[in-house]
Amino acid sequence: MTDAPSSPRARILVVDDEASLRRIAQYRLAEAGYEVALAEDGAKALDAFAAFGPDLVITDLKMPGMGGEDLVREILRREPGTPVVVVTGHGTVEGAVTAMKGGVADYVLKPVSWDEMLVTVQRVLDAAALRRDNQRLRSQLAERTRFVGIVGASGAMQALFKAMERLKDVDTTVLLTGESGTGKELVARALHFQGLRAKGPFVAVNCGAIPKDLVESQLFGTSAVRSRGRTVCIADTSSRRTAAPSSSTRSPRSRSRRRSRCCAC
Repeated sequence: MTDAPSSPRARILVVDDEASLRRIAQYRLAEAGYEVALAEDGAKALDAFAAFGPDLVITDLKMPGMGGEDLVREILRREPGTPVVVVTGHGTVEGAVTAMKGGVADYVLKPVSWDEMLVTVQRVLDAAALRRDNQRLRSQLAERTRFVGIVGASGAMQALFKAMERLKDVDTTVLLTGESGTGKELVARALHFQGLRAKGPFVAVNCGAIPKDLVESQLFGTSAVRSRGRTVCIADTSSRRTAAPSSSTRSPRSRSRRRSRCCAC
């Protein structure tokens, strides 16, 4: 007896040029709970692959016309990661090993033991399901942490991530507001290092620590030296609202012409 299939009604495409072997395969696999499609050669197998969309392909290696190795290469070219089990005689084990190096999941020797085949099928389907789950979880994790140093799953954080995604490659001034300690500098860093300015410098400036007569030169440089493609994060602006020289409060439009993105935090 074998366990129930890991994926109910998983679809399996069987490719073999011998009609009797195809009939046996269909009977045993259907009995085990799988949905089965049959093909007698490589060309018909490719048509069935496109129409049937199998979760697993079982194919003989030696067939007239398009052989099993060519079929496997074409299937994996069309749908990388498709689980494939090859059936081979003792004299062609080397070919099966070569096929495995090319992406085949496993092989079964002739004469086929269907108890062994069903165990192999279930193992390969389980492994494929595990890889899909792993990819899905990685994708979800990447979505939640796509901005380095910032993690969040709440609706507010997801809205923030979407806004950051829109802004990171836009050459414009960004104003970040919020209470102290809420992570405004983290957002500024993420916008810089994952945006179009990633290769330029990121300069964090604490206004509270700068004498008022040096604020403009610290933020925008001197007329002789201008830094291009940089991001300036201006922190603690509340303590300098009335102390900064008037020329340092020019509009975002005039600052953007200096090629510096200013994130007022």
